[in-house]
Amino acid sequence: MNCAVPDDKRKEVIGNATPWKSMRTAPRFMQKQILTYRSHWYQTSFWSKQHKCWVGWPKNVQPTHWMPLPDEPA
Repeated sequence: MNCAVPDDKRKEVIGNATPWKSMRTAPRFMQKQILTYRSHWYQTSFWSKQHKCWVGWPKNVQPTHWMPLPDEPA
């Protein structure tokens, strides 16, 4: 199953969100979820201190860019 977002749906999914940032600037706090991207693949990820890499879902792709997740609804 491919969960990548098609190009024509990207604007609908991303909207006017914060621009993508390099992974070098991503927060490395355990269990702090962020939205990550690599080559047409979007996922939530967090930094694993134990494994010294980003752990993502649904597919553990090592990302190149990130942005914070939006705030939860009130």
